Amino acid sequence: ARIQPVGVQDLQDQLDIANDVRATLCSDIARLTEDLVQAKMMAAQEQTEREVLQHKLLRTETKHRSVALRMTKLEVQLVESQDSYAENDELKAGAFMEAMQLQERKIQQLEEQLRDAQAGAPKAKGKK
Repeated sequence: ARIQPVGVQDLQDQLDIANDVRATLCSDIARLTEDLVQAKMMAAQEQTEREVLQHKLLRTETKHRSVALRMTKLEVQLVESQDSYAENDELKAGAFMEAMQLQERKIQQLEEQLRDAQAGAPKAKGKK
């Protein structure tokens, strides 16, 4: 056994403790660094997934708007075609009414001619 000056053993013990603390701190730093890397990787993956979902949502919304616009256009076309059919029906009804009125006037004219002919026929017989 060597004789050491007073306090050298205490300094050696403190140095050993400091080395142990440094080793523990290095180990803790390495573990925490690994945990941080894992957390950052998970956050990046979640961000990527979020962006993918946002992109899908945007595409879905765009498709929905496109479908809604197409549906509106088709509804407008349907209303226009129904209006067109209604106008057609009105035109047909108007033409039919006009034809009926012409026939009624023709019938009235023929009835008047018949009455005139019948009224004139007895006079013609009486003159003979």
